[in-house]
Amino acid sequence: MLVLAHLLATLSSSSADCTASPSSGGAVALEILAYVNCTVYTVNSPPYDGAEFEGWAIRPPWQPNMKGERHTTMTSSCLYASPGEASTQTIQLRQPEPWSPKAEWLYLSMFCPGELGLGGCFNEACNIEMLPVNGSLLYQEIAKCHKMEWATGTTVAKLYDPFGNVFIMHATNEQACTDAAEPCGNPQFPPGWYLKREVLAKTLVLTPVLDDSSAPIGRGMAFGTFACGYALITDAGSNGYHRIIDATGSSKYDIVPIVPSPSSGDGLVAEGAATAASGARLQVLAAAAAAAVVMDVVVVVAVVVVVVVVVVVLVVMDGVVVVVVVVRLVVVVVGRVRGTAGHRREAPPRVGAHGRAGAV
Repeated sequence: MLVLAHLLATLSSSSADCTASPSSGGAVALEILAYVNCTVYTVNSPPYDGAEFEGWAIRPPWQPNMKGERHTTMTSSCLYASPGEASTQTIQLRQPEPWSPKAEWLYLSMFCPGELGLGGCFNEACNIEMLPVNGSLLYQEIAKCHKMEWATGTTVAKLYDPFGNVFIMHATNEQACTDAAEPCGNPQFPPGWYLKREVLAKTLVLTPVLDDSSAPIGRGMAFGTFACGYALITDAGSNGYHRIIDATGSSKYDIVPIVPSPSSGDGLVAEGAATAASGARLQVLAAAAAAAVVMDVVVVVAVVVVVVVVVVVLVVMDGVVVVVVVVRLVVVVVGRVRGTAGHRREAPPRVGAHGRAGAV
């Protein structure tokens, strides 16, 4: 299981300096994500309660990972840093949580650094939750500074495509599926794809492509040029597979990607194969981010106007009392505008600007 206690033990920027620790049963990764900057944050259950997490009315821009709880299959692992950082980074949310004290959310991954943006489904378009329908798959390129190991003798599930690429099932949303090395939900695969359960003859160690966590990270970068790259397949049962043999990359898949729009700032819009509902949902997020920027501009304009008034009054009246009154007016105006801004959506930290235990 993905246990943060041992994942946080080593804070290095390369998998070579990271010693994978044995996974322990009974723990589940609880994940939240923000589409406005494609980031995923996680805590462990226990100590945090999974039932409380499921009933949590979390406020935008955050939402629970639509893939559900994540039960990992590796026998040992090490999360050695957050993407684009020299070590692991944590935050606290500026909203109520279902437990006390508040959690320290670990910055786990970024899911749109590559040229494919949010990725895409094939052979059919993603559904309204941006997940594949049965018989199709979701392909993504993500950044996650995570070293994973499967010990000799471990039974694993490997997914083979028709072009020589091979993926290993690393996560499911039920412990029983993880224990059996069987994907949950009896997913179907595109023509030519097949799943095979194997007993490993030797230890399999999987590390990211360009495993230096401090390497550049952004959007629209070629796979292999951004920090901690992994190719990820998700099936209709929300089972996750990381690529372990790269023969052709994604070049043979008929993907119409969902990509970030450069004109929407931190927001995203759906293109290509995304459903209309998915596009509308992402456009709402983009509008929320744009509204936050507009509110900040309003604050600046208000302050500038008041300063101009101050200058004019000083020139005309040259009175100390007037200066005091105008200064108080500045405080009132800024306070009122900021009070209105305080009702806007919470914004996650920008990628590359995280601080340990900083507030979001």
